[in-house]
Amino acid sequence: MIDENSVEKVRIYNERLKGFYEEIGMWVRDHNLFTNLEAVKRTERLSGEYETYQLIIKDQNGNLIAKMKPFAIWIIGAEGRVDLIGNSGVEKIVYLSKGGPSISTTISTSSGIVDQHEHKIFGDKEEGWHWVDHIVIGKQPKLDKDIFLKLLEVVN
Repeated sequence: MIDENSVEKVRIYNERLKGFYEEIGMWVRDHNLFTNLEAVKRTERLSGEYETYQLIIKDQNGNLIAKMKPFAIWIIGAEGRVDLIGNSGVEKIVYLSKGGPSISTTISTSSGIVDQHEHKIFGDKEEGWHWVDHIVIGKQPKLDKDIFLKLLEVVN
């Protein structure tokens, strides 16, 4: 049985995706590209099966340019991932909460806690959708119109 927290995470993920997709629609419109949403089903261990949306990006002749396909809500270090997929590749985009992910360490002894530290994994991040520009070094710039349009070129 799926708990209320999982249902809420799905709702928030879909809300964030729809807002992001609306923004992308505005970004590509000036380049004679058009978008539409398609409902898709995803299944994850923690939330079970749920309905979400992928964004289809086409040119003025109706040819598929790319799609934004939801990957997962439950991922380590972020609050969801969506992939930009084209004929030539895939680019990963993650949603980071304010400050970005962190690691906490606690040193304790039998008499109690001695020291606690929190370390930001990617530095202090602004909340929103970020492009994972390199899986090894993990840079994650906040996605904007210029970066997205460049990524659209890369995946095609």
